[in-house]
Amino acid sequence: WYVKNKKTEEYSELIFDALKQVAEPFEEIRVRTSDLRSDEFGSLEGAPKKEMNPMLGNHGVRFSLKNKEIMEAEIQAFRKLALFYPDKKFGIMVPQVISVEEVRETKKMVKELGVGENVEVGIMVETPAAVQIINSLCEEGISFISFGTNDLTQYMLAIDRNEESVQYLFNEMHPAVTSAISYVIRRCKKYGVETSICGQAASREDMATFLLKEGIDSLTVNADAAEKISKLVADLEAKGLRGSSEERSAKVTTVPAGSSGGLLNKILHPFGGMHKEEQKPHEGAKIEPVVGVKSETINQDIEAVLLRELDSSIGTNVSEKAQTEKGVSML
Repeated sequence: WYVKNKKTEEYSELIFDALKQVAEPFEEIRVRTSDLRSDEFGSLEGAPKKEMNPMLGNHGVRFSLKNKEIMEAEIQAFRKLALFYPDKKFGIMVPQVISVEEVRETKKMVKELGVGENVEVGIMVETPAAVQIINSLCEEGISFISFGTNDLTQYMLAIDRNEESVQYLFNEMHPAVTSAISYVIRRCKKYGVETSICGQAASREDMATFLLKEGIDSLTVNADAAEKISKLVADLEAKGLRGSSEERSAKVTTVPAGSSGGLLNKILHPFGGMHKEEQKPHEGAKIEPVVGVKSETINQDIEAVLLRELDSSIGTNVSEKAQTEKGVSML
């Protein structure tokens, strides 16, 4: 809709206005570029036709690079955000990466659009391809990675995470998944690339224990698991079981309780009532105050930031899993 109506500047401004509010309390945030599947926004005006298999369809960075006007509008919003907050750090996180070329082309666009030095580029590791070529991706020059365990698990195990009949097989602790995560962490450490995880997997004590022993740099957990996992981190580090040779503690950050599955269920809503809860840090572990967004490394979809703004700008509740009859898509 924004492209067809030649309103990409309006789209970019929408992103900037929303992210400006998100970034204000924090020293650093990371924002994932748009990753919209055709089954999630099919009811919006201008949306593409629903695909046979949306999970494996045209979304993530492949969509962005085929629709560069949209990608450029998003990067322009980051550029403006970095200028507005010159003393803060920002990360552009690229989703659904399967090739070095995708990262190279994204970085080229970031450079050509004059994005400031306080903006880094990183990737989501959520495809088997990204796992297999992690050395090349690191050599291309990325600052960080974040594991998307929902997608990584479904792709590794050939399980549609939205299909109820196979949910009993969905397991982030499957040896194939943990082996992939372990390998990526080791390779990233070699190249000095920071590692983190988004989603809910690290709210599980067994997954958090595994990740800490592997030496991951930061964890994202549900708000209701924050105290439990921070205590676990403190205990593991006190016992010398942290896998990193670095002395710094792992960072435990939070997402709102109840967020799970799917794009619109797992997003963090920065507007209209943030979830706040005071948490006391435990010795040996660093935990941020729970404010409904991730403090240092927000794994925040651009579309999540937009939805609340779209609600007011077009007069419809886009946030309700986009199940509306009226609305607009980026196209």
